[in-house]
Amino acid sequence: MFFKHKLKIGSHLLDDRILKNCFLQHPDNVPEYFKQIPSKTKWMSLRRNKTLRHCSGFINYFRNLIVVKAPADFEILYDEKGVHETWMGRGTLNDGRRFQTHDNAQFLKHVNQNKYAQIGKVMYDFHVQCSVPMTVHNPWWHFVDYEVLPGVINATSHFQPLNLFIPLPKDKKHIIIRKDQVLCYLSFQTEKNIKIEYVKDWDNFHEGDYLFSALKKYILPKKIK
Repeated sequence: MFFKHKLKIGSHLLDDRILKNCFLQHPDNVPEYFKQIPSKTKWMSLRRNKTLRHCSGFINYFRNLIVVKAPADFEILYDEKGVHETWMGRGTLNDGRRFQTHDNAQFLKHVNQNKYAQIGKVMYDFHVQCSVPMTVHNPWWHFVDYEVLPGVINATSHFQPLNLFIPLPKDKKHIIIRKDQVLCYLSFQTEKNIKIEYVKDWDNFHEGDYLFSALKKYILPKKIK
């Protein structure tokens, strides 16, 4: 099969064996419970006895996205005064550079809400480059205990970090993400096929932005008019 687009994935921290277990394609990306759902219910009506196994919206969704899983345990301890401690795995993974918080003046201060204390940024050191823009989705169908803010990554010109923005609810003080739990979904702004490649040699990968503001470089054209 001839692939028109490529998704390249790499990391300074995680080797390609770990990465291959973190980015799942169909059918490995489908939630485990889907396999346990019967094809029909006990209703006699032909119209009402179908289950999720017959939902084309669900099936097509997972056939055309990648599920991203956590490569290591991640823990966040916080309260109304802020984030106090975070950990990612043990040893070299827990280097103190895997989490940041966004100042509320950037966003939450301007929203009439009382649900979230802060927005945290989890950085697993995933780096991605794709010849088409990618959309990050909250992994609702996997029923995890945290949320991920949706957005679009424009990594068409060079590698970009795949960071996760997680809101910290005021009614919690502790968030833990277990290894192999689902972090987010990735979909692609194309109808063509995507081929995944895992980068092993990072010598020539790093191209950065030399200005503090690079917004114009990443803004995409509007498609709805």
